[in-house]
Amino acid sequence: NQSATGLNNGFKWTDAFKELTTALSYARERDTIKMASGTYKPGTTQASTFRMRDSVIIMGGYANTGNPTDADRKYGVHQTILSGEVGDPGYTTDNVSNIISGYPYPLEEIQCDNFIIDGVIIENSYGSAFYSYNVPRATIRNCVFRNNWGSTDGSALLLENTSLSIYNCYFFNNTFN
Repeated sequence: NQSATGLNNGFKWTDAFKELTTALSYARERDTIKMASGTYKPGTTQASTFRMRDSVIIMGGYANTGNPTDADRKYGVHQTILSGEVGDPGYTTDNVSNIISGYPYPLEEIQCDNFIIDGVIIENSYGSAFYSYNVPRATIRNCVFRNNWGSTDGSALLLENTSLSIYNCYFFNNTFN
């Protein structure tokens, strides 16, 4: 929650992490990351990415004020945007290559399997908005992929040796050249 004013430790809404990259770095197997409305970027360079973790769930669509519960979650109203727009807003070629990435961590015993992304908008990549390599199971549901551009790979999705389930997602204005 970028509006959180507390300790930035993720234990409750007032102490929420302000950035998804921080929450993912602390996430462990079976953790759920609940995201407030707002625009989140994986970093400041084209190589920046939100790197998924094993069996972690990301859920967008929570209000960015108060102490929202799961019953208050409305991803169509409280839009949680994962944006690759890191350069000049007038150009797509300087945007993040892969906004979300899922793949095993090299040289570590960490797997990347069975993660879920739910209720977010994924936009403005210059590559593949979602890239996954060697992931046995992953799920994307209730998401929107929009305004992504690919030159050598898929603009919205690039899957290699990955089993991905997609439910209730909308793909709009994604271009491949």
